[in-house]
Amino acid sequence: MAATTASEKQSVRPGAGSAAAVWHRSAPQSVRRAYGKGKHAKGWSEWTRHLAGRPGPTAVEKLLPGRPALLWALPAEAAPKGTLDLLAGLERFASKRSACGPAARKAAAEWLAEAAGAVPEPCWAIEAVAWCHALPALAEPLGADLWWALLDQLLDAVAPVGQFDVEHYPLVHQLVAGELALTLGYLCPEITACRKAAGAVSRGVISRKRIPGFG
Repeated sequence: MAATTASEKQSVRPGAGSAAAVWHRSAPQSVRRAYGKGKHAKGWSEWTRHLAGRPGPTAVEKLLPGRPALLWALPAEAAPKGTLDLLAGLERFASKRSACGPAARKAAAEWLAEAAGAVPEPCWAIEAVAWCHALPALAEPLGADLWWALLDQLLDAVAPVGQFDVEHYPLVHQLVAGELALTLGYLCPEITACRKAAGAVSRGVISRKRIPGFG
């Protein structure tokens, strides 16, 4: 099954009359007020400032240095070079931020183009989780258009949670319906859709009754 196509997407990006539905009450008042008044440039500036100044959460590469934690489930020889390069690039972009703006924007645009027709394989799911981890740090270098497009793509991947059949794609299902959804809620709790994605995890993760041979 391919990832959600552009024609099926419904953007979470704040638009005319949608700001109140996009932002959770935990979002800074300055962000909600600016978007609510249709001052999107001001709202984006306030949002990037908020993300840059948050005390947490701590980036996963700082908590778990060394080989990317997202690849622990895969043997080293099983990880394609493209995926390894992307994870290394995202870590570099996040650490240097604005200095890597052009490279980060190029990588994001290329990944979004590929994700539109991606097959449900573990490396695609790992890359999606990696982009999710990078979102807070890359808001300023990516800019509003690419940042919201990436968030839309990631939210589309987790909704509905059953789009990746557990019997045929067990690891992808676990990564997308479980880890990606939780990470969205953990890293962007100020956005209502991200909170809802995390809240749906209990219905999306693998249970014994959904695995062939059990229940």
